[in-house]
Amino acid sequence: LTERQREVLGAIVRFLETPERKSLSVLGMTHTGKTTLLSEALRELGRTGRQAIVLTPNTRIARRLATQGVLACSSIYTHMYDRGSAKAEQRADNGEKQKPKSKVFPLRACLDPEDCVYLIDEAHLIGNEFFELDDGSQYGSGRLADDFILFTSLQSSTRQVVFFGDPCQLPRGRRDSMPLFGDFQRTCGLTATEVSLSEMFEDASRAIPLTNARRLAEAILS
Repeated sequence: LTERQREVLGAIVRFLETPERKSLSVLGMTHTGKTTLLSEALRELGRTGRQAIVLTPNTRIARRLATQGVLACSSIYTHMYDRGSAKAEQRADNGEKQKPKSKVFPLRACLDPEDCVYLIDEAHLIGNEFFELDDGSQYGSGRLADDFILFTSLQSSTRQVVFFGDPCQLPRGRRDSMPLFGDFQRTCGLTATEVSLSEMFEDASRAIPLTNARRLAEAILS
């Protein structure tokens, strides 16, 4: 680990030692070592005996993480929603007109340990804007971040969450509706902390795109 990665890992360890703190965001653009730190956090949790639950925005990213050695991970949708118990519901749109009946995939009952820690990779791809599938069906309330807060009962348990994400990616809706950032976490009554990675690891096979990414990120952050 680089010196900065060790500092951020230390912040993660201190966070895990303080259960009353509920959420921590590890921010860094591409190639700054977020996945490496997620793996280190897994090792730290293994030493404490607490269960880590690694979630990703979709199954494609979960499969990619598995190739990088994070084998026990799944899509946040797979973990939270029961696709086998979909019910046809009639819902009102924003104008209060009734929509035709369509499927709603309900939240599962959360059976995760009361002191587990959720590690969410690529969290910049998770938002809270209303979303429904092309056929009109939806997951839970249609607002993923709200459903996550409800499902995990963070405020009334000793569960914690660490978000890993890239603040320079195009946001999924408004920034204050994205759980990666402190504004959303605080609106949910969570004590939010953000730590940042800035040093990019060189990759000769991707030198040109990474150079361009660095220049874009520096412009966005400034």
